[in-house]
Amino acid sequence: MKRHLSSAVLCALLLLSLGACGKNKGSMWEKENTTSQTNQDNSTWVSDDDLLTSVDENADEDFIALKEEDLKSGFTDEAIAQPKFSPGEQGSGLPGMQHFRDPSALLGELFCNLYFNTDDHILRGKENLAAVYKMADYLKAHPNTYLIIEGHCDERGPEAYNLALGTRRAQHVRSLLIQHGVHVDQLHTISYGKEQPETWGHSPQDWAKNRRAHFKIYEK
Repeated sequence: MKRHLSSAVLCALLLLSLGACGKNKGSMWEKENTTSQTNQDNSTWVSDDDLLTSVDENADEDFIALKEEDLKSGFTDEAIAQPKFSPGEQGSGLPGMQHFRDPSALLGELFCNLYFNTDDHILRGKENLAAVYKMADYLKAHPNTYLIIEGHCDERGPEAYNLALGTRRAQHVRSLLIQHGVHVDQLHTISYGKEQPETWGHSPQDWAKNRRAHFKIYEK
């Protein structure tokens, strides 16, 4: 009788143990799934196509910059020669940068702003590349025309990061122009980071307008 009773007790304990394991496993999965869902719901970063519907007031604090190796991916502009002189430097034959002007009239249509995706310094889309090649054709035909390429970013992210990203954007455009035959001494770059936005709004549409390369011209 005692042997049968002990067997029954052991079986009961085993069933209770298995039930507890199953319950714990289910609870852990539900916890992980709930946490994952919460993280997705609270995320303020989406693709440009989806566009954010609200602005995170702590965007700068939550900003996650790309890793250095990501920013250098496909970035070969370091191999492109820099101009012999900077604008305003003795021997350059050029005035200071303050004498370069926004292109007007037809040149304003030709040297139009070029826009970038978030955290990206590479121009995307055939229309952007076509615009760069038209600029290159004009500069090759007008060797006494000099260009300053400005790199700009939207308001999100640390200042130092945006200055570096603006530099990469300007240098990328410069490298494309040089690869298409423009002389290196005709092209100069500067980064303003997020300090000179085209628009002062805080919507995704405003951010998209501020992620740009802007051009200023001097003609001898």
